[in-house]
Amino acid sequence: MQRRLPVCKGGISLDYLSRSSCILFHCYSVRCTRNLGCGNNERTREIDVEGLFRACKKSEDIKHLHALLTVSGKAKSSFVATRLINMHSYFGNVSLSRYTFDQVRDKDSYTWNSMISAYVRNHQSSKAVKCAFEMLSRTDVRPDFHTFPPVLKACSALIDGTSLHCCILKSGLEWDIFVASSLVHMYCRFGFAGKAYTIFKDMPFRDTGCWNSMISGFFQNDNAKEALSILDDMILEGVKMDSVTVATILSVCAQLNDLLRGMLIHLFVIKHGLEFNVFVSNALINMYAKFGELKCVLNVFDHMHVRDIVSWNSIIAAYEQNNHPYVAIKFFHRMQANKVQPDLLTVVSLSSCVAQMKDPLWVKSVHGFITRKCWITEDIVIGNGVIDMYAKLGITDSARKVFERLSHKDMISWNTMITGYAQNGLAADAVEVYNWMKGNEDLKPNQGTRVAILPAYSHLGALKDGMKIHGQVLKENLELDVFVGTCLVDLYGKCGRLSEAISLFYQVSRETSVPWNTIISCHGLHGLGETSLKFFEEMLNEGVKPDHVTFLSLLNACSHSGLVDQGKWCFQVMQQEYKMMPTLKHYGCMVDMFGRAGLLETAYNFIESMPMKPDASVWGALLGACRIHGNVEMGRKASSYLFELDSQDAGHYVLLSNLYANFGRWEGVNEVRSLARDRGLWKTPGWSSIELNKKIEVFYSGNQSDPQYEKILEELGKINAKIKGLGYTPDTSFVLQDVEVDEKENILAHHSERLAIIFGILNTPPKTCIRIYKNLRVCGDCHSFTKLISKLTERDIIGEWGMHVQGLAYFGALSIEMSLLLFQANPHICPSSSSVHVAPNLIRIAGGKFTSEEKGKLFGQKNPSTGENPNGWRRIRDGEESGRRLFGQT
Repeated sequence: MQRRLPVCKGGISLDYLSRSSCILFHCYSVRCTRNLGCGNNERTREIDVEGLFRACKKSEDIKHLHALLTVSGKAKSSFVATRLINMHSYFGNVSLSRYTFDQVRDKDSYTWNSMISAYVRNHQSSKAVKCAFEMLSRTDVRPDFHTFPPVLKACSALIDGTSLHCCILKSGLEWDIFVASSLVHMYCRFGFAGKAYTIFKDMPFRDTGCWNSMISGFFQNDNAKEALSILDDMILEGVKMDSVTVATILSVCAQLNDLLRGMLIHLFVIKHGLEFNVFVSNALINMYAKFGELKCVLNVFDHMHVRDIVSWNSIIAAYEQNNHPYVAIKFFHRMQANKVQPDLLTVVSLSSCVAQMKDPLWVKSVHGFITRKCWITEDIVIGNGVIDMYAKLGITDSARKVFERLSHKDMISWNTMITGYAQNGLAADAVEVYNWMKGNEDLKPNQGTRVAILPAYSHLGALKDGMKIHGQVLKENLELDVFVGTCLVDLYGKCGRLSEAISLFYQVSRETSVPWNTIISCHGLHGLGETSLKFFEEMLNEGVKPDHVTFLSLLNACSHSGLVDQGKWCFQVMQQEYKMMPTLKHYGCMVDMFGRAGLLETAYNFIESMPMKPDASVWGALLGACRIHGNVEMGRKASSYLFELDSQDAGHYVLLSNLYANFGRWEGVNEVRSLARDRGLWKTPGWSSIELNKKIEVFYSGNQSDPQYEKILEELGKINAKIKGLGYTPDTSFVLQDVEVDEKENILAHHSERLAIIFGILNTPPKTCIRIYKNLRVCGDCHSFTKLISKLTERDIIGEWGMHVQGLAYFGALSIEMSLLLFQANPHICPSSSSVHVAPNLIRIAGGKFTSEEKGKLFGQKNPSTGENPNGWRRIRDGEESGRRLFGQT
């Protein structure tokens, strides 16, 4: 049954529309048309237009009303047409708004402003700006103070904003409070906070909104101190803070690490009754979360009378960001119990929680939920979160699949993928993605990109490539922030450029422990433990609080420098003075320190007294110490625990085998090697390389294919004779083969790193620095040989080894581009049983840049389609898949 509509003043007034509103509109339009045609008195009856507009609840209603007003002739009115423009845009029908706008003959400023606002409301910024300039180009209409605020908000280019600023000055509206505030906001958006402040200062009157815009502008442009200065001026002028002011200032406090001021703002909130404002409460949760004050976070959340989706997202993110993923998950369940639907930001926090929990089932659940919602394709933030989730769990293959399926990749997508590879030890893959990104002209690397790629270059020892990044920072006059600066310190330090590392260290902000940890670690890596301890002392004098990583770096430094007493002191200070509980990594460093010093019983007793179950790294440190100091029985005991915890690491079997070989227990050697072989493991063959004139020369023991091989042997014999005169005696204990002593000396003399060094001496001017790279740890005898030959030839010899060797002064730098040419430049390295295993690892590290034909050349093989030697090609494919894992083994 239809409801009768109330009638007043001889016309129709619709306070609401029935379900049959379409029929009523149609009936009234027919009636109106008939009356107009008959010419009777019904023509004088007026439609209650305002009532009809109020009654429209959906898009179809406004369309029917539009038709009715068109039939009745009311749509010709500029006022009514403008109302239609606004209503159509409110329901998202911008095309109908524009159609209505175009039908208006005499457009006044109200009509133009409504059309501009319609575009802005529906996120069509370019059309809004175009419409504004179209209005400004006309002489029959003048802009007013309602014209500029929405279009300034829509400006996506600074040039449009400055042009509008000129129009504002021309029209004399620059002192209007709304227009001036919009100009302030516009300039702040484009990073010109100084220009915004100039406009702000010249305003004759400033309301709270103006102050908020200026405070927010400085904060968004990373000038938090100026934002606080504006707040102080605001208070001095007697302007009262509102909820927007409070929320902004709380974010400023978090950025400045000023908890005290944040708590004072909280007191102001309570005093003025703003604690029940949802916007303010959410800001308080976020601020306390930044400081790790989870009790305060929970207190604010529990006292909220109303919670929106932002409140739930804030509390979940608070616990996720402070490494309490399980508590965050509980709040997510509470959120669901309160029938609040998760949004995109909820899922982003969830994905980070799952990454911390390292639970594969949760990973699949979250990814499945996102897939069902189709959010990966809708929002790039979700896709980036899923990539980060998989990368943090070490599932880089899945992360790469998600990355490649993203329809649009922003800079965060690329940075996340590069960081994921770098943090999982896949530095070459990180470089491959970085180079892929550089090929996209629409993308420009930012600070996040540099922070992502520099650790990968450090891992590879690619000093030249890292220096290019440093050069870009200097060329673009970018401020060396603490993140990029610390990464550069790490790069130079790990590559042996300690003076440059120290110089950069003093250029970056040192208010947090991160740069201090880096410089301490770099010196400890090169056996300069005393220097690391001095930096620690300087760190404490500057009032910087150490963290777990600080003590881990110190213990490593003491371990590599033989500073046992100092290491024990650091371990004690960490627990007693700073109340930090040691992790397995700290215990592993202590065991390594005792073991390197020969205190094997102390190391074993220390393991036995650990309050937690030791992992493979702890027992591995003890086994390595047993190998160095020749304690077979304790080595067997350590290896038994080690094989239980990690039976797939070939390095453990190599250590035990070498331990047996040192004492001539060849039956034990054969037993261990047989066990490793049965489990599908093998030792990666050693090779060394040197870069000369943008060309890579590769050497490995036993290979005689280099054109200068005879010259190298001749020069090596001369140098051996000279260094023996300096007291050098070959230490044949490093040859772990059952052969005669003379043969052992001959094997030592042909180690790959020696061949590479002699090649460098023959092909470079006197006293020139030589850089070599070896994929495995250098033996002790070659270490001594290198130091003596450096002294003899008065050359700096910089070596980068696959594993750290105590006492070697520098790490080398092999450019990525040269790595890609590693075997192309040496087609003579093949076919050999050892090279067949070496080459696949290098192909994998090169990022798969070789074509099938080029891979064939590396092995002296032809295309498998010819039917010749398919096993060689199978080794290539297997090497590409497993080379990365094998490359890290010893």
